[in-house]
Amino acid sequence: STWPGAIIAEATEVDQFPINHYQWLDSDGDWWGDNQVGDDADACLYVYGNSTADRYGCPDTDGDSYSDPTANWGAVSSTGYCQADGLPLDPTQWCDRDGDGFGDNPDGVNGDQCPQISGSSTEDRLGCLDTDFDGYSDPTNNFGASPNGLADAFINDATQWHDIDGDGYGDNSTGLNADLCPTTNPLY
Repeated sequence: STWPGAIIAEATEVDQFPINHYQWLDSDGDWWGDNQVGDDADACLYVYGNSTADRYGCPDTDGDSYSDPTANWGAVSSTGYCQADGLPLDPTQWCDRDGDGFGDNPDGVNGDQCPQISGSSTEDRLGCLDTDFDGYSDPTNNFGASPNGLADAFINDATQWHDIDGDGYGDNSTGLNADLCPTTNPLY
């Protein structure tokens, strides 16, 4: 037969996908077909959705094409693969492998600067280890501590983070072991 196929006068249902022979019904009206065996199958059959990147036809709150996570489709698989949107309210981020709330896209809003390590730092770097939870990240081989870098010079003291003169006393005058002369190192 030729397109559009045979016309059957007694037919009671309309084919919603007349040029896709694998799909014919769309129960939730999102233009992804209900036939799970065919092409373009709707992953969330009875819920309207506009996702297209990870699965078709599921809710995508922020409109970045990645579906919102559900009970059976988490943000990250057991093998570390990003599936659903790990940050469903941020259209610039979708993956957060370490689960710290900072997305893996370095060009997006609040991009994780330590994407393989779950961290809470917010002041000098985003999403890096912050042992004392003062907002400043712990130093690493690539990111030194104050005074030679921006990382926390006192990783076990939440009241201090910088030591501009490198004398071992913190620059925060209201913190513990405050430096009375923060720009003068008595060793020089």
